[in-house]
Amino acid sequence: MLRFLIPFSVFTSCAIFLAACNSPYKELRKAEGNLECIQQFRPKFTTIFYEARAEAVGKEFSGILIMKKMPDSSLRIVFSTKPGIKFFDFEFLRDSGFRVLYIMKELDKEAVIKTLRKDFEVLLFLYTKPENGYLLTNGSRNFYTFPRENGFNYYITDSACHELLMMQRASSRKAVADITMMYASDSSPDSIHIMHKNVNLSITLSKMKDNGHE
Repeated sequence: MLRFLIPFSVFTSCAIFLAACNSPYKELRKAEGNLECIQQFRPKFTTIFYEARAEAVGKEFSGILIMKKMPDSSLRIVFSTKPGIKFFDFEFLRDSGFRVLYIMKELDKEAVIKTLRKDFEVLLFLYTKPENGYLLTNGSRNFYTFPRENGFNYYITDSACHELLMMQRASSRKAVADITMMYASDSSPDSIHIMHKNVNLSITLSKMKDNGHE
């Protein structure tokens, strides 16, 4: 039995070593920097309407996603069909709490809710106080790093922190989801794209031209 266990142990060690070597973060090094600089990229939502397309649990969903800042400074995120049938209705509280006000049966799975919550937390720049993070760099890009449950949230900029290139949710060795925002002129993104790497989940948002309620 031992002669079978030894090769397996060697194989497992090699697999772990190779996985670590393949990590896109392995060349990053710690650096000094002002973590407050990323706050210039924080989107400001009042009441914004987006055309939305999403793929989740093997199905496609399309409609309107509304982000609305409430009088108590909480933020509601509602995704519904154009006739008004809800897919989900989430609330992010001012103290960083989270509540599911509604979610349709097909999406009402703990893993789906948890994933969407974490994606929107990154997008909303929650948990980005400077004292909770640190800066990593590869020389050309800065990775403003904030440890979270079972992983990290990365806000990736150019070396001068003049441009937000991408946001990522990651495990200790690989990216889990890429999140990008595109701006035209005002303080809310014109488009948002969330793409997961290991699960079939993606969201694409395009700001509607008629945002008169903004």
